[in-house]
Amino acid sequence: MKEIWSRKLDSFKEEIKKVSSATGQSFDLSEDQRNKTLKEFKKTDRARLRAFISIINKLDEKEESGTSNDGEKVEAKFSKELKVLRILDSVDLFIKQYEKGEHSTLEPRQVESLVKIAAFLRSGKRRGYVELPTGLGKTVIFAELIEALKDVPDMKILVVGSGNINAIQNVQKVERFSGGEVGQYFADKKELHAKVTVCNYNGLRNAISNGSFKSGDFDLVLLDEVHDGLGKITQESINKTFKKETIIGFSATATYELLKGRTASDFLPIEIDKMGVVEAVKGNLLSAFNVEIIKVPIVLGGIRVRHGDYLPGELEKNINTKERNDLIVDSYISFYRREGSKTIAFCTGRQHTRDLASVFEAKGIKSGVLTGELDIDEREAVLQKWKNGEIEVLCGSKLSWQSLDETEATIGLNVKPSLSEKDVIQRGGRLLRRSQVRNNKRATIVEFLDEWRENNNRPVFYSEVLETAEAQPDKWTSDVSGTGLSEATPVLPEIIETASVSPVVEIPVEIKSSAINTTQEKEITDSGVVRYFDTNQVMEISNRNRKFRNEGYFEYAPKEWMSANIIAVEVGATTKEVDTIIFNVAKEISRNKFEKSSGVYLSSLGIKRIFYGPEILDKVYIHLIGSTRIEKIKSGTLEIARSFDELEKESLEKDHETQYERQIDLEYRDYDLLPSFTLEGDSLEDEEEGVNIGDISELHPEGEQIEGKLSDLIGYRYSIQGGKMGNYRSSLKKPKIERMLKQTERYGLHPVRGLRKNNLDFRSEIEEQEMEKIMMDIISSPDILTDRERTVVSMLYLNNEDEKNTQDIVGEHFGVTGSLIGGIRRRALRKIREAIDIYERTGKIAPDYAEAIRKPTI
Repeated sequence: MKEIWSRKLDSFKEEIKKVSSATGQSFDLSEDQRNKTLKEFKKTDRARLRAFISIINKLDEKEESGTSNDGEKVEAKFSKELKVLRILDSVDLFIKQYEKGEHSTLEPRQVESLVKIAAFLRSGKRRGYVELPTGLGKTVIFAELIEALKDVPDMKILVVGSGNINAIQNVQKVERFSGGEVGQYFADKKELHAKVTVCNYNGLRNAISNGSFKSGDFDLVLLDEVHDGLGKITQESINKTFKKETIIGFSATATYELLKGRTASDFLPIEIDKMGVVEAVKGNLLSAFNVEIIKVPIVLGGIRVRHGDYLPGELEKNINTKERNDLIVDSYISFYRREGSKTIAFCTGRQHTRDLASVFEAKGIKSGVLTGELDIDEREAVLQKWKNGEIEVLCGSKLSWQSLDETEATIGLNVKPSLSEKDVIQRGGRLLRRSQVRNNKRATIVEFLDEWRENNNRPVFYSEVLETAEAQPDKWTSDVSGTGLSEATPVLPEIIETASVSPVVEIPVEIKSSAINTTQEKEITDSGVVRYFDTNQVMEISNRNRKFRNEGYFEYAPKEWMSANIIAVEVGATTKEVDTIIFNVAKEISRNKFEKSSGVYLSSLGIKRIFYGPEILDKVYIHLIGSTRIEKIKSGTLEIARSFDELEKESLEKDHETQYERQIDLEYRDYDLLPSFTLEGDSLEDEEEGVNIGDISELHPEGEQIEGKLSDLIGYRYSIQGGKMGNYRSSLKKPKIERMLKQTERYGLHPVRGLRKNNLDFRSEIEEQEMEKIMMDIISSPDILTDRERTVVSMLYLNNEDEKNTQDIVGEHFGVTGSLIGGIRRRALRKIREAIDIYERTGKIAPDYAEAIRKPTI
């Protein structure tokens, strides 16, 4: 068998000739393929090899049975295998035509994505994702993929979008680029006859439920905005129906954690292609950008958080005030308004959108309102006015700016605070599409920072997520706008003097020192608004903002403890090399010693990292430079003048320069990230409850709370990448019922000691209080436990903080042996579990609570 795998493909001429003769298909091998061994070919072309071997096996069966080859019967016999081969050949041929210049729709980087998709198809894997920034043309890429497959007989493709608007855009682009007929299965249309069918996630669920979409109906499923398809019902529907179909997801945030910790990459595990925003900007694939911060003297607090973001109703009530709206509009006029600018104000809900637009209008600025209640024609009418310049500022709620596909927006006002990194990325993407009229477009993303009473609920900034406050192409293209302006040099804003009452004529005036106090790094107005535009200042505020959120949960690293990135900078190695050494050191010492000398702490910049103590550091430095750090310092061969703060900053700069690895700052908050809403008005939360609100209604009217519970991110284990908390996490085992009964130590503890002692089984304080209350109700009920059982449980778990009460000690209290107490304990725990089961069946406990209490830790 090993000999077969080492044979080159060129030695299988007889088998290839046999298959070609039976199927009528030519299987000519390229020079590169002929020189590959069968094992090498399997690594890159598993799907093709699998189909080829299947045909050979069927031919052998036919020879043994003595049946003849009839043309139509052969086609039917090998239809599945031939379709796979034709799909692969069609995509490969299409890419070759691009290389020859016969197609020109895709940019070179988009062609690269198509090449990677072709490699994924050849690999035989069935589920993967493409994560590219908003504005990089993901829809055009899969539209070209569809064009490549248009001549494959009986090929059926399903394209799923996030809502009606997104579905309509998909129909238009597929028809435009692939030139084929598209069936629509959303709104009032139920068309299933075409080679390509387009629907949205709500339509997908309904079609699977009513039997319109069945297993085997489609060969390829393309999930656009796949982050909107992570709801439980959607996932179950897809997994149940499309078990053998190839599924490819497209998103700008496929690896970002969304509802209940799920990510699109968990659902579609193979990374086909991925590119970050900064990388795309440097490659001139997206427009340049800079982030500025406007600090407004508005006090915010007491806004509850669910599913990773502020409750919409409570947030809107707090930020939709005349004072705050006035400050926002005045800031825009003073700092950002310029001739021909196109601005988007990202608002919270319908009322906030309308009220802010009214303030713009009152100050003489034409504004448009874009909310989810508009139908398609009304939406297009507003957008057309904005494109034509009749509207200067477009005020939109979340349900409206999703799927906003415009290229000329240059100013983004993030009026709505957000804790969702996914939303922050999606919002920024609306500004970064390359302009169609000038090459050197620069977008300005404006973050508004209020005075937050709760530091741990401060909003996330775009500059935090990307770890930079600006980016521009490595090489600017020439400006073709005819203006002669290169936006590599910021343009001073035109200042407009307005009255605080009725609309007035806009008159340009010079900046007065009494109105705006300009320093090197910021500008301050008489109203108390502060504008930070220096990139270093913006990043300092962003890092401080992140630090405030983290400080409530983690301590700073102990003195002389170091993280992998700091070690790498000091010794001149890469973080990856240091991580490898640490991994080997972990094998050399006991697990207990390693845990005592390592832990999650905050760096001097407030970034969560894994830090290591002297015992581990000595071994790491011996591996790296031949002796311990202290010995090298004493000998003078290792520079000690530089502080850890300097090393940390240099490490971040190095990451930005080399693009070695994306800096990730995972938030340890009491919630998961907010799910995405579809433009039909249904969200992932509603999907969980089986609720469908309708095509154009808003999800949560004013004052309506999102149903759900809190979930603490400390209840997960994160991978480590380059000495930093990685972007992937896995749920830890649920605590034993015994541990659930103990009084849990919470925040403020030494991270290593606390996390190790409780086996990392931490939850949010509120969620744990609720579970403890359930347990106390069960324990105190005379119908469940006897007095003796209740006392034993209390002594062993509830009143045993220092864990001194053993079974023997409790036995002395009752005058019996410890083993007898053990029997009473086991009987009591069994009764509690039975009570939990009854509570769950009767609806008194949610299933996830019940599971968290009773599921044992392995």
